[in-house]
Amino acid sequence: MGQPLKASPLIEVLCEFRFAPSSAWDWTLPGRLYERIGKEFSERSQVNQFLFQIQEEADNSESSPQIINVPQRIQLKRPDETALVQVSPNILVVNHLPPYPLWENFRDLIGKIFSEYINLCENFNLSGIGLRYINQIPISPEGFDLSQFITLKPNLTGVLDRSLSSFHQRYDLAYESLKAVLIHQTGITETQEGEFAIILDLDFDSQEVDGLKNITEIQKWLDEAHHHLSEAFIASLNPEYYQRLKEGNIKL
Repeated sequence: MGQPLKASPLIEVLCEFRFAPSSAWDWTLPGRLYERIGKEFSERSQVNQFLFQIQEEADNSESSPQIINVPQRIQLKRPDETALVQVSPNILVVNHLPPYPLWENFRDLIGKIFSEYINLCENFNLSGIGLRYINQIPISPEGFDLSQFITLKPNLTGVLDRSLSSFHQRYDLAYESLKAVLIHQTGITETQEGEFAIILDLDFDSQEVDGLKNITEIQKWLDEAHHHLSEAFIASLNPEYYQRLKEGNIKL
C-alpha cells in the first residue's frame, strides 16, 4: 500500500459484498458461478457448520438433539492458492494472499467476480461493501518497543506502565464522504511458526450503498477506499520502520 515495498507485511487482502435477504439466492448459485470462473478458480471446497436441532414429536414431547451438517460457504481457489472466491448466503468475498499484485489488478479481479455473480442473479440488492487489508509485522521475542513499529501505542501510565505480554485495540473512524467506517485494529498474535507479530488490520466498510448500482460505481468506491486505506497504513507505521519496509531492511 502506498509506494511499492520491497518487504511488505501484507498477509491477506479481501473485498466483501453483502446482499439483502430479498436478493435472489439459492444453493445452486455457487455451482453456476463455478461454471463461469472455474477455469481460473478450479479448486472447489465446502466449509460446513454444525447445528443442534431439537424436533417436536406428535405428542408434543421433544426428541433427542440432532447434529445437522449445514453448508456454510463454498470456496473456489486458484490451484496456486494465491486467490479464492467465497460464496455463502447473500455474501460474496474475493480474497488474495501473497504475492499481492498491483492494486489495479486486484480491483479488476474483484470487478470480474462481482459481474459474474450478479449476472447469475435475476436481481440484487447490495446492503454492504468492505475492503480489508491485514498486515503482520514480525517482532523480537526477546523484547520490543511498540513505538518502533506502530504509531498507535497504548498510553499506560503509573502502575500500569509495564511491559506488554499482549494487547488489542480498536478504533472505528468515520469517513463521511463515503458514509463509511475504517475499523482500525492492532494487537499481538502468535504465528503458526510459534513466533510473535503485531497485527495491523484495516477494514474500510460501508452499509450505506444506495448509490452503488453498477460495476463502474463500485470500482470508484473501491479506488477511494483503497486510497484511504493506504493513507491509514502509512500513518499507522513508525516513519523509520516504513522506510525500512521500502528498502527491504526489516531484520530484527
